[in-house]
Amino acid sequence: DRLRSRGLGDVYKRQEEARADILKLAVMAASPEDALTVMNATAKVRHYYSNRPMLTMAMGKWGVLTRITGEGFGSDLTFASVGGKASAPGQIPAEDCLNVLEVLHNAMNPQ
Repeated sequence: DRLRSRGLGDVYKRQEEARADILKLAVMAASPEDALTVMNATAKVRHYYSNRPMLTMAMGKWGVLTRITGEGFGSDLTFASVGGKASAPGQIPAEDCLNVLEVLHNAMNPQ
C-alpha cells in the first residue's frame, strides 16, 4: 500500500495527544514518493501541530532520503549505523551520515 500523508499525520497527532516526550514515526519507503510523503507529513505536523522533538524516518533504499534530509522538514533526530552493523535497512554509516548532515545543516543555516 502507498503511504498517505494524512494517515501519518494522524499517527503524530495521537502521540501528541498522549503527551509523548518524542514523536516517532518509522515506516518502509517503497518509492521516492513514499519518502516524500513521510517528509510532507513531518513538515505539516511540525508547522501546524507540535513543537515536541520528532524522530521521523523511512527504511529501505528510498528511506535514506528521509534519514539525511529530516532536519529540513522538522525531524530532530535520525539513526545511523555504527561499526558496520545496521539495525534497520537504509541506515548509513554514522561518519557518512554526520558529514552529510553537517553539509545540509550549514547550507540551510548560513552564518
